[in-house]
Amino acid sequence: MVDISVPTASFSLDEGFYRLTLRGGTPADVVQLIDRDNPSRGCVLFSRQSGQTYLLKLKRPLSAGMITVNSPAGEGASGATPISLHCSKISKAMYYGAGLAALTKPRRLQRFGPGEKLVVRGGTAQDLALFASQNVEFRYLRLYGLDNRSVDARGWQWLLDAERPVSGQKQPAHSEVSGRICVYVHMHYWETWPEIEAILSNDCEGADLIVTSSVDASQHFSKIAQRFPHAQLVATENRGRDVGPFLEMLSKGMFDQYTAVCKIHGKLSKKDGRETAIGLRVRRYILASLLANGNFRQATEAFAAKPALGLLGPQNLLLPPRGGNIKAYIKSEWSIMQRVFARANIEIDPKDIQFFVGTMFWFRPRAFSGLQKLGIGLGDFDAENGKKRSTLQHAFERMFCAFVQNAGYTVDVISPP
Repeated sequence: MVDISVPTASFSLDEGFYRLTLRGGTPADVVQLIDRDNPSRGCVLFSRQSGQTYLLKLKRPLSAGMITVNSPAGEGASGATPISLHCSKISKAMYYGAGLAALTKPRRLQRFGPGEKLVVRGGTAQDLALFASQNVEFRYLRLYGLDNRSVDARGWQWLLDAERPVSGQKQPAHSEVSGRICVYVHMHYWETWPEIEAILSNDCEGADLIVTSSVDASQHFSKIAQRFPHAQLVATENRGRDVGPFLEMLSKGMFDQYTAVCKIHGKLSKKDGRETAIGLRVRRYILASLLANGNFRQATEAFAAKPALGLLGPQNLLLPPRGGNIKAYIKSEWSIMQRVFARANIEIDPKDIQFFVGTMFWFRPRAFSGLQKLGIGLGDFDAENGKKRSTLQHAFERMFCAFVQNAGYTVDVISPP
């Protein structure tokens, strides 16, 4: 039996099965239980009511455990009432009995780590829905190194505030010494354009600009033409999200003349009408990594200095993480990927697959020569139907690095300064 005051910087638990009971706190407090040494292990716990319980399976010891709390009183505060976490060992039979019962009740079975499940006991359907949503978001933020603890450690507070510009002071114009450069932008969610426009203006002077849009964009295109008079503006069908239009442009040779191209899009993730924390942070992290505050110049100079460089993407978003298994990330897409690889007449071992989350990166057009020869374009994608998994666009997100490496080029990473 262990009683842990919250927050705490360090504790340990042996492998086994546990009942976790939260005491104290307020209904708005969100407790974060993590393994400091392994970003794939962690979850959130709600103290909706004192005595809220969970059952946890640990396949291996939690030797670097840490508990933090987010509350209305501020990051790291514990609300009006101190919080404690009571941990007691339970039998395997008790855990699996509750786990089997939870299988028939939506959201009562959540993930803590690989092969490690958390059973939620009690709570209303509304509580469980909120818990499940925040638990998934928290785990991915930790995986990407964009959770609050990581943001504070790196001084990246600009990630958290949509009103705070990603780009700082205006950068010098691009020099031809790095070759001819293009920024390709696909827009569907035009509410993200002001953020992108500011970066294009501050950081990308001297680069060509190509903008595609899968929604009626005549008014937006008119404004872009005034601000960027040499931009190429192309309306497309709403197929394949940002990937379909990109492959259409690639197959038509729109990028052939460039030494390097930066592919970005107006990524936006909403829930209940509001942008999610993970959507905001991922988009701003990508834009800061690829373009803002001198990284545009750093990227173009890297392509000029390294002829073998084929793809350059945001460091924290390259999956799987070192030592991780790709299987979980391609299980819904592997059959589609196999068909595309067969069409390209290349053999890829799935364990060699890696990809950049968000499908935004710098690329050398010659590194995509094999992909370009396939002639894949908008007509190969289904009309937008809201589906994400098991789609061609989701499969391609996981294939771009493989095409580059098969062509004899390398993949590298870049991060915000």
